[in-house]
Amino acid sequence: EDIMGVTSQTLDYLMILYSQIKFNSICELGDQQFLSCHPFIEGSHVRFFYEKRGIEYTSVDINGKGGSIYLDLDKPKFLDKQFDVVTNIGTLEHIYNFYMGLKHMHMLCNDRGFMVHISPVMDNWDEHGYNCVSTQFFKDLANKCKYALIDNRESPTLIGGQDSNQAYCILRKTSDSNFLSKEEFLTLKGYEVVAWNKEQYKHLKKYAPTTRRAYL
Repeated sequence: EDIMGVTSQTLDYLMILYSQIKFNSICELGDQQFLSCHPFIEGSHVRFFYEKRGIEYTSVDINGKGGSIYLDLDKPKFLDKQFDVVTNIGTLEHIYNFYMGLKHMHMLCNDRGFMVHISPVMDNWDEHGYNCVSTQFFKDLANKCKYALIDNRESPTLIGGQDSNQAYCILRKTSDSNFLSKEEFLTLKGYEVVAWNKEQYKHLKKYAPTTRRAYL
């Protein structure tokens, strides 16, 4: 079972954004816990960090743990609520329907709200997740969805060792427009869907026809 983790590197990145904006509510994809993030207790829930600061905190997760709301990000059943900040910290790489996960983020985000992505980049994180991205992908996504691209960079992960680069991206919704269609999404460049075994491939190819079989 994967623990969704906020490391000190992740928190430092988030705090740069938080020092520049005022926000009252946040929704995190995944039941987030602190990992290697001094002075926080290992495995303690991130919700208390926000609630202590008077921020309304929600997390959504298929496991329903840690006070999170049960939500299957692979399916088009959306939460009827919006937030000032929505985060994807190491969550969307683990779902089969990447398009739908991104659509959930869009739907959860207020008009003028912020979406934060910290995701594995292509050709890194062997056998970790399925959906790998690049800065080019987020640039194209922002362009198609009319998001403002606030930050978009690739950095090595301090605790992940070799080949553990991640994309760090902050997007801002500039209008209450619809999310792009599945057909438009499939034309985006700079991302890859990877299956590490046959069972994963069976699920992934339903949503991503170009899924690469890394186990062959």
